[in-house]
Amino acid sequence: MLLRALGEQLPRVEATASLRRAAEVALGSGTLKREDAAELRARWMKQAAVKPARARTWGDNLNQLAAMGIQVEVTKAPPKEAVGGG
Repeated sequence: MLLRALGEQLPRVEATASLRRAAEVALGSGTLKREDAAELRARWMKQAAVKPARARTWGDNLNQLAAMGIQVEVTKAPPKEAVGGG
């Protein structure tokens, strides 16, 4: 009886795993729409009980570098046209 139940559930488990792998590949390759990718990541993070990382600001990074004794001079970035960005 247990083997029969396992035999009935195995195709479902394999199909679920296949769909999960397909979603991982789609997310990793960047083929999902931005909204779909964000929704998928949020769902996985909720399932894994992981909190999203806090967005960091330039100030946070500069303060950390300063604490390590690294001085950084911030200048205005050149226009995209000047660096071949379009």
